[in-house]
Amino acid sequence: MGGPGSGMWYRWDTRTTLDQVHQLDVRWLHRHGYLAHARALLRAHRQTYARFWQWVESAVDYAMLTRKLHTVFGWTLHVEGNVNPRTLSNYPMQGNASEMLRLACSLATERGIEVCAPVHDAVLIHAPREELPHAIALTQQCMQQASEAVLAGYRLRTEAKCFMYPEHYQDVRGTEMWQTVQGLLMPGSHQTVELASALAS
Repeated sequence: MGGPGSGMWYRWDTRTTLDQVHQLDVRWLHRHGYLAHARALLRAHRQTYARFWQWVESAVDYAMLTRKLHTVFGWTLHVEGNVNPRTLSNYPMQGNASEMLRLACSLATERGIEVCAPVHDAVLIHAPREELPHAIALTQQCMQQASEAVLAGYRLRTEAKCFMYPEHYQDVRGTEMWQTVQGLLMPGSHQTVELASALAS
């Protein structure tokens, strides 16, 4: 169950592409006009959301002056040495999003929800089929309450995705690992015997 902020904002600029992402063919991107388009999008974003960018830059200024940043519940980032400004500008949003997720997991657990794991900005839960609608509604309520606590009363919306057995949650990026683990778990497989032998020794 994830909120509308899935894929939370990260500070980025066109210089990051040019300086750090060496595997991209930057000349090809430039030749086809993609870099110019990216710069135009960034300028438009800064103009449209000027107050947001002012907030981001003020967080960086505060961190450089006080040598620390903290979340709503006091989780502190201590600024030492030559820190990357992107780290500082990301911290208020990423740190407080983490606070929301931790609180949501705690609330859900206390209310009897079987929380399997947090997944990025979502919560993976398990419930019997007949109890699933109630479990989903209760978990969404926990996530909303957590957002209100962190965001001074502002309630984030959430959405839910259900997987009924034999279906299961799977991130595309983890397909290869999933297949590897399933292969190891097959009874009598050569890999399983080797794994058991390695554990025994």
